[in-house]
Amino acid sequence: MSEYLTLSDYQQKNPDALLYNGIVQCFREESAFLNQVRLMTIGRLKVENLRSGSMSQIKNRKIGAPRPEVLHQKPDKVEDSLYIYSNRIAVPKELVDYKDPANMYDPLEWNIDATAKSMARQICDDIINNTPTNNPDAPVGLRYRVDNDLGTDQKIPASGTAGTALDLDPAGANYAQNIRQFKQIMDEAKAQCAKTPTFCLCNRDFITAQSRIWADSNYLKTTEDSLHRVFEDWDGVKYLDMGYKYDDVNRIITSSETAAGLDGTPGTDTCTSVYFVTMGEEFWSMVQAEPMKVYDTELDEEKINYVTRFDWILGHILTHPRSVVRLYGLKMK
Repeated sequence: MSEYLTLSDYQQKNPDALLYNGIVQCFREESAFLNQVRLMTIGRLKVENLRSGSMSQIKNRKIGAPRPEVLHQKPDKVEDSLYIYSNRIAVPKELVDYKDPANMYDPLEWNIDATAKSMARQICDDIINNTPTNNPDAPVGLRYRVDNDLGTDQKIPASGTAGTALDLDPAGANYAQNIRQFKQIMDEAKAQCAKTPTFCLCNRDFITAQSRIWADSNYLKTTEDSLHRVFEDWDGVKYLDMGYKYDDVNRIITSSETAAGLDGTPGTDTCTSVYFVTMGEEFWSMVQAEPMKVYDTELDEEKINYVTRFDWILGHILTHPRSVVRLYGLKMK
């Protein structure tokens, strides 16, 4: 049985590793997704699993009749690679040894913190948006997987009609009617997952819109994580805001898609997508070769810079073909 642990679990296993725990804490604070997700450790650079198709029919038999032979279909092998996220942080020795006590920051700590946060954002961005052509040395994102590798039922237009948006702007036309459609299509998207989804990956605009919609119902509940962040929970599914990209300007899941779910023009196109995901070994899994590796800070050979390095080899594998559903064409403004 594979080990599934969260980043918080690793901190608790290594309470005296101060540098390690500090860097892991940066990842947890920067990314609600990386803080919540359980990571499967496999000790390899490639992960494989079996994907079953339709099952063979099992028939009954008459008393005294021979048992019928059942030949199950050969399952498909699903495999994916793991990728290295790595950094070498070098801070001049003089800035550390002679830092100004009046400063509110430590140059070394500030650079480590900023690097860890940037890496967390890049991982989340890749998990949603990367394509084989955009960066072949990173995991292929869920958006590409749903659009190209899964069945058409896993990509659902919010309005019920491809190419037409569902307007969730309270000032828009037919708002009351659109709310009823929204509730129905959310149920449909949830039901299209193999089991009850673990998370709904989305952006802050969507969370704000649905909070307004569910305000008068009993569907919406709130939970709090160990970092005291409040998460909204709809009918057993936790919303996770995937946050911003490294540039701190563009969201990982944008609100500038077209009604057809394509990349649009910011300020002109105002639609977004959400991703319902069912996580687990037979569904969709985040996978690491080993826990994040952090090396102690030390002077380089030339005695010029203090150097801190940390590596994380990880990826994901989408085993069950109904592990992920993309609901698109949700108009925010």
